[in-house]
Amino acid sequence: MKPRPVLYSFILFLLIWNVLLPERNSASQLAGAIVPVEEKLAAADPFQNIDLEARAYLIFDFASDSVVASRNAELKWPLASLAKLMTAVVAEENILSDDIITVSKEAILEAGDDSFLVGEQFKKDTLRDIMMIQSSNDAAYALAEHLGIDRFVALMNQKAVDLGLKNTSFTNSNGLDILGQEASAYASARDLMILMKYILENHSKIFDVTRGSELSVLSEEGRSHKFMNTDRIVNDVPELIGGKTGFTDIAGGNLAIVVDIGIHHPVGMVVFGSSEEGRFSDMLKLYKTTIIWFQNK
Repeated sequence: MKPRPVLYSFILFLLIWNVLLPERNSASQLAGAIVPVEEKLAAADPFQNIDLEARAYLIFDFASDSVVASRNAELKWPLASLAKLMTAVVAEENILSDDIITVSKEAILEAGDDSFLVGEQFKKDTLRDIMMIQSSNDAAYALAEHLGIDRFVALMNQKAVDLGLKNTSFTNSNGLDILGQEASAYASARDLMILMKYILENHSKIFDVTRGSELSVLSEEGRSHKFMNTDRIVNDVPELIGGKTGFTDIAGGNLAIVVDIGIHHPVGMVVFGSSEEGRFSDMLKLYKTTIIWFQNK
């Protein structure tokens, strides 16, 4: 008796099913594995989808001399008061700590009111600290005027050349826009990071005052002054080594900090071109993401 065609068809179906079933199961397993792989990639690069207002940012590991994450790190951007980082360096290297500096009428006429009196005197270190913590334009001008404005700015630009800062230039000592129409200082995030590393390695006391919320000082005449830190997240970043704020209408909101993410493990962070408030929220996002990155490293 010959097998029926229906029986042949059923046997053939079973053979084909048994051959294809392993491939089908493998494909299902592979599809299921796609999501975990993507999650692993996201964990490996937590900066991948970070949402920032900033036009540029750079996270740099000073311990290994390597970039952790960046966006437009070579973009030449207005510095605003981040220029005062170079002002502080030039003052450290060209003015003695105990030099007495007189605040002139011209200094007081700079933007901002720091409650200085014409003719009031401060030691160089005191004036430097006022400049760093409150971003005092008056103090920056007084420091430059002590050596001569043109000479001081020339020294700032020469130091930029010496440090290899190819996208950096200065027109004044405080970073204020020129007549509100043109930025007076420029740098890339990469350049600024080199400057911050230089400060950390050679003049770290520049950063010391920026770790506090406020500063109280006496002028040489014994007049009391109190200054507040312009960095609004100074108490939100554990192990802060130091930092500097910057803002003008042209530059937008800039912020640069150095933090210790371990024992003697400094990491620099720079934000360019955010908003006045956004620079702080941007930096906190970057700080928290950097911690995650190092934990998963």
